[in-house]
Amino acid sequence: MDPATVQALRDTKQLLDDGIITEADFEAKKAELLGQPAPETPAAEPEPAVDPEEAALRAAIAGLEAELTAHNEQNAYYEGENAQIEQENAQLDAEIAQKSQEVEELKGQYFQAVAEGLKLGKMHQLLACDIRQINAFNCGRDVERIERAIAGWGTNERMLLDVLTARSKEQLLGIAQEYEAKHGKALLPVLKSELSGFLWDSPLPYLVRCLLTPSEDLDVEFLHDSMAGWGTNDGQLIEVLGTRSAFELKYASDNFKEKYGKDLRSAVDGDTSGKYSELLLAFVDAIPTRREGDKPEDNDVIEMYATSIHDGLEPDSEDCVAPLEGFLPEASAADIRALKKKYAELYGGEDVVEKVRTDKRFDSMWESENGRSNLRMLLLSRLHEPVTYGAIVIDHALKAGFLGGGFDGVDEKALSRVLGRHNKNFVFKIAKRHDELFPDKPLQGRFEKSLKGDFRAACLGICFGANESDLSGVGEAAAGE
Repeated sequence: MDPATVQALRDTKQLLDDGIITEADFEAKKAELLGQPAPETPAAEPEPAVDPEEAALRAAIAGLEAELTAHNEQNAYYEGENAQIEQENAQLDAEIAQKSQEVEELKGQYFQAVAEGLKLGKMHQLLACDIRQINAFNCGRDVERIERAIAGWGTNERMLLDVLTARSKEQLLGIAQEYEAKHGKALLPVLKSELSGFLWDSPLPYLVRCLLTPSEDLDVEFLHDSMAGWGTNDGQLIEVLGTRSAFELKYASDNFKEKYGKDLRSAVDGDTSGKYSELLLAFVDAIPTRREGDKPEDNDVIEMYATSIHDGLEPDSEDCVAPLEGFLPEASAADIRALKKKYAELYGGEDVVEKVRTDKRFDSMWESENGRSNLRMLLLSRLHEPVTYGAIVIDHALKAGFLGGGFDGVDEKALSRVLGRHNKNFVFKIAKRHDELFPDKPLQGRFEKSLKGDFRAACLGICFGANESDLSGVGEAAAGE
């Protein structure tokens, strides 16, 4: 063997010893140097055949493991979300606790201020809801007082009125419900029987009926009564259709047909005529989309209506009603206030209500009641604030005359509708508004002069928070509501 080959073998062996090459590489190099054939590499053993069922099972297991991993990741995410929500809830609870403490402090300040005779109008508004709950009445006690008032022979009308005139509409309905639950019969028919010394349609029983009937159900009855029998009581019809919202009139229309078997629209159409009838039907057909308390329409829309109504009220206009008919039926109270404000801004301070009130075309074109145009009355009923129109109805009722009222010249039913249908705070505002409109004839004095007996005591109690026997110092407190 030549020295070069020997040295190559030694170098190759050194590479093996140093771990640079493998044993197989060494044997192959050795065979090459010695001129021998390279050793054969053993063939790899064949992999065992894969069972299809086993392969499917393994794939299913792999899929489940992937789903499990995804669910674990999702759970971890939701746990983080829940932790954040719990943290936010804790923060809200802390804020609620703080607000509750502030409310309690405000209550204390309020009652202290009332005791000192201070007027905190803004705070009163903020606490109005809480005060109503604080002053929760004892329903069962009032039912017992009514029971004592009607027990035995005769009726103690003054004891009965002490309850009926001192409570809000909501409370009176609660009393009626409590009485029916206790005795198994409705309170209203019982009082009708107890007051049988009066005609049920005469002042006091009719007022009691209005007090103890839900406002929305009263509207249905008022509408029916206004068109029942010969002729039409247009004032009463206008009072309902002209002052109620589209939502209230939708309820009245639906229940009118259910209760009396006749469509309200057909009833109104059959009892009225002309432009007056068209406007009434527009109120009946109004689609209820704008709730009271909503913000008014956009300024551009209000300006468009104001311009249209102004043009219609111009002396050379061919139709002074159409623009008003296009706006009023579906307008909310906020829309109407915005319209009156915009009208004054656009036309040098002009009052759209005054324009309608003084436009002579409403006197000559359509029928009227007691010298007042029905069409004008209907328009004004919607243009006026509800409190203002209520005060006007009371004024008209107190000077109705022999034909328009009873033997004393007072329309007691109109008074009863206003005082008995609305909640007590609203009636207080009507009484205050009356005295602002007619400062030379205060309402309390008009009641004392024009009304009689228990009906007078009831009206005084509802409007001024006391019955006829206790009227000292009630006017100022009531008017401030």
